Amino acid sequence: MSSSDFDNVRFPSGKETCAAWLFPAHRPSHTAKSTKSPAIILGHGLGGVKEMGLDRYSARFQAAGYTCLAFDYRYFGGSTGSPRRLVDLNRQTEDWSAALDYMMTVAGVDTERIALFGTSQGGGLVISVADKEKRRVKAVVSQCPLTSGIGSVMQKGPIDSVQLTSLAIADWLYSWVGGVVHVRVAGRPNQRESTLHPPPSTLHLPNSNLHHPTLPYSPSTLSIPRSPPQHELN
Repeated sequence: MSSSDFDNVRFPSGKETCAAWLFPAHRPSHTAKSTKSPAIILGHGLGGVKEMGLDRYSARFQAAGYTCLAFDYRYFGGSTGSPRRLVDLNRQTEDWSAALDYMMTVAGVDTERIALFGTSQGGGLVISVADKEKRRVKAVVSQCPLTSGIGSVMQKGPIDSVQLTSLAIADWLYSWVGGVVHVRVAGRPNQRESTLHPPPSTLHLPNSNLHHPTLPYSPSTLSIPRSPPQHELN
């Protein structure tokens, strides 16, 4: 994909800015220039950044006539915020709304036809965001979503669940002195480095600098087991 297929953009979210790629829709030659395109906002899951596959989805949607915005959450990738790689579900939900604010200002976008595309943890977040943003969100793609924090924790088994809870509590306590607790979310084949994911041999990260990302827990990590199942959303 050539660099001319998308633009590097930024939009504000809270006190930080989110880095994003904007893919203007490809319109058929017979389409009037005044015709506005539908739009899709794409976000990743736990520990993910836009470089991990969102460009390929965006390019396919772009070719089908959609304007796409693939973004990094605050504290991740090209976005600002410290500590780095901080997972805060409340703030990530705010990032989705901030992305919606930005998409509403993009020239050539039909603001009455905006959809969200989330994968993994992002798949759960887009369901919640759509529930809160009924006026602005017209469709949702929720790919392999995390829709029940309790269910996800129970699937990990008692040992991993205890380890995860211990790390989250330790981080909550450590945060009072300005610190964070890190845990790896991915590793090399045949290494098990995370209490949050299946064995990392199932995960392929194409960029060498992403083989060992680390994830700081935050107090909001304790809210993951309390995230509501999908059927509880209005």
